[in-house]
Amino acid sequence: MSVAILDRGLRLRRRSLVAWALGSAAFTAMVVAIFPVVRDDPTFDELLAEYPEPILALIGGDVGLTTGPGFLSAELYSLVLPVLVAVIAASTAAAVLAGEDERGWLALVLAGPTDRDRLVFESAGIVAVVAAVPVIASAVVVLIADPLVDLKISLRALSAVSLATWVFGLVFGAVALLVGALVGRRSAAFAFGVGALLFAYGTEIVGSAAEWGRWLRELSPFHHLVGPQPAVHGLPMGALVVALAALLGAVELSARCFARRDLVR
Repeated sequence: MSVAILDRGLRLRRRSLVAWALGSAAFTAMVVAIFPVVRDDPTFDELLAEYPEPILALIGGDVGLTTGPGFLSAELYSLVLPVLVAVIAASTAAAVLAGEDERGWLALVLAGPTDRDRLVFESAGIVAVVAAVPVIASAVVVLIADPLVDLKISLRALSAVSLATWVFGLVFGAVALLVGALVGRRSAAFAFGVGALLFAYGTEIVGSAAEWGRWLRELSPFHHLVGPQPAVHGLPMGALVVALAALLGAVELSARCFARRDLVR
């Protein structure tokens, strides 16, 4: 099967891909550069132990900041990078389907031999590749910096947290893709993707702060994919399998919804 749509989508985004890669790499380098200061001062861990649970939830839980994996988990992989990947995924998903629909490009493409399922699946492929760029860029910087600042993070742990971060972001890209397939409006697709992200973060914080809201955390990908701290404790396989199954289901549902859409304007 030709991947012309995937190829076109990535070529159109080559400059933004470079920008996301460089930006993510630069931010990761700045975070890693701080580690030697934190590593050599045990008072950071003592201060962290006194934080209330809601504040700990903001930085990914009770982690040891003086260890490389714990530091990376708290400062990079608990919030900043996952949110960045989620926003990029949602933005890309809204653009590749709903955005092209608004421009009328999809109707033109589908007038030829291209079927709708292929268009949705290749659009999902674009989202997956774009979302992987900042994750890979950050991982490369960590690998380069490891021997320089003594992070002592294994390749297995780095792979685990990178995979969890990527899948986390794709969850919200899938939301935007599904809404785009349903309504064909880029703004609505992006709003739902980001709205789902805010809801997930809100349920994680409320669930951490209030006893009555503990159950809310079960609704949050933060709790299942980011909260287990893959850089420290390894990949949460159960949550990952469920998330991947949900992603495949969302893409399939997007294809079915898009097949019912009338693209004639």
